[in-house]
Amino acid sequence: CAIGPLLCAAALLAPVPARAAAPLAWSAPASVDPGQAPSAIACPSEGLCVAVDRFGHVLYTGDPAAPSPSWSEPVQIDPGHALTALACASASLCVAVDASGQALSSTDPTGGKSAWPTASIDGTTGLTGVSCPSESLCVAVDGAGNVLSSTDPGAASPSWSKAAIDPGNGLQAVSCPSESLCVAVDGAGNV
Repeated sequence: CAIGPLLCAAALLAPVPARAAAPLAWSAPASVDPGQAPSAIACPSEGLCVAVDRFGHVLYTGDPAAPSPSWSEPVQIDPGHALTALACASASLCVAVDASGQALSSTDPTGGKSAWPTASIDGTTGLTGVSCPSESLCVAVDGAGNVLSSTDPGAASPSWSKAAIDPGNGLQAVSCPSESLCVAVDGAGNV
């Protein structure tokens, strides 16, 4: 190094300056689910976004970055139940939960009704949130302070375990950035 070994070592150890994120550009609003407002959306890639609504429908787009993305027609996957949350670990695993304690998991979220098998995982307690940090872990929360988790969410009959983590307080949402960290919030102001 031409400026001396000590200065070269210091330059190599100096933190890399943070880069600012590119500014976001938003498309014009487009009606995709007339009369039935979507309740959740997940985009596992730049080539797929999946949305659900409170009338049990799923819809998707394969071109979310287009100036006018084209969305599928809503498909009824959970008749009579409000879908409350959705998480997609990848384009080949999405999990939706409903207000009746059911989870619907799909390894082909664009495959129609038959691609979304339903499993009762929480009796009749409404599920309020779900997060899937990987294809081998999904975590859901309910209105009674319970957390439910599955290590095989993409299986034909996934198994879910249940633990009370906030008894008496309804959990509102959960976020898991990795398989080793999940954070949930409740309606009483707790994290």
